[in-house]
Amino acid sequence: MSGDIKPDVFPHDRIVLFSDAVFAIAITLLVIEIKIPGHDAVEAHGLGGALAEMIPLFVGYLVSFLVITLFWVGHMKTWKHVTSATAGMVWLNIFELLFVALMSNVLAIILQSLCARLAIGSGRDLAQACRDAFPRSVAWV
Repeated sequence: MSGDIKPDVFPHDRIVLFSDAVFAIAITLLVIEIKIPGHDAVEAHGLGGALAEMIPLFVGYLVSFLVITLFWVGHMKTWKHVTSATAGMVWLNIFELLFVALMSNVLAIILQSLCARLAIGSGRDLAQACRDAFPRSVAWV
């Protein structure tokens, strides 16, 4: 019976379930950055204005969500062909998951930097630039 156990082979199901959990947590943590507008912001700018100030956060969330989802789809397409994994495959998977977990924060930093540069260069934030560039039906806030 002990001859059936291979020391360097890991069960497929455990790896896939662990990976799915990391992807789910990474996507869930993205939404923590989005907070409900405060009472002062709503009174000062109205609900539409307060939500308009949050557009960079919503865009960052959407972009990060889509990128993580693309990685998850690729991960699932790859692992559906695997029946068991070696230690090397497990470590490659762990490094991919590390990249996915860090990537959401990196994308948020890049987007906030671009929004800050837009505000410095033009004197307008992203919400104001969208209102000026798009018709009212699209830029409703």
